[in-house]
Amino acid sequence: MKKSFFFLLFVLFCIDLTALNFKPKQHLIQTDLSYAAERGFERDEYLFSLEYFADWDCAKAFTGIQNYEKVFDFTAGFIFFPPVLQIQRKKSNLALGFEGIYHLQNQKDIALEQDFIFNCHARYANKKDFSFRYLIGYGRKYTNIYALPKSVGFLVDNTVMQGLLFDKKFKNDFEFHYYVKNFNMYRYYLFDFLIHDFGCSRIFKNNVKFAGDIELKFADQFTTTPYLSGLWFKFSIGYCFRPSTKK
Repeated sequence: MKKSFFFLLFVLFCIDLTALNFKPKQHLIQTDLSYAAERGFERDEYLFSLEYFADWDCAKAFTGIQNYEKVFDFTAGFIFFPPVLQIQRKKSNLALGFEGIYHLQNQKDIALEQDFIFNCHARYANKKDFSFRYLIGYGRKYTNIYALPKSVGFLVDNTVMQGLLFDKKFKNDFEFHYYVKNFNMYRYYLFDFLIHDFGCSRIFKNNVKFAGDIELKFADQFTTTPYLSGLWFKFSIGYCFRPSTKK
């Protein structure tokens, strides 16, 4: 646990220095405490994670680590909306973009998973700070099950990634979002699982951010009768580095 925590601090420090060289519009360091009730490894577990986000006008980079007794996760990724693929109107913006994600999960004494994700995004945003995104992409999962002979090697799964994301921001830096995807920051499921995320956050004048999320995971969403197979409650606190709004 201690080694993972210090490794996390080192990774975030390196990424922070790299992001500063590219002068992000704003960046955020955030810590989360979650309660998970899920079938499988996360049955009645408290999860701790630490993340870093950097935002530019047309791009976003993120990384994070989650650790608890049975599972260690590391995720890093980026989203890029090339200016040439954006249509700017008086009251709205239409854009096409790309996302790449790498995820590693080590399930203690059980298995090691690695996910490589590539998504395409279509985004609509208006002057009232409402945005809508649709994403579709490809995911490839490599799993090494320790109980199997080494000659078996990695098991490989291919899947379709999909998601709908709604965001609404208000003038007092309050934000509300609803996402429905078959993955989140640390979990990358096959196509038949969907995660519904309801969340809100606020950044205060001292740049401290508070956020809360409720996530519901449904299995067999498309094939048979859907059933609730996972539930997360997450509380987050972070600090946002952004340009001063004082005149």
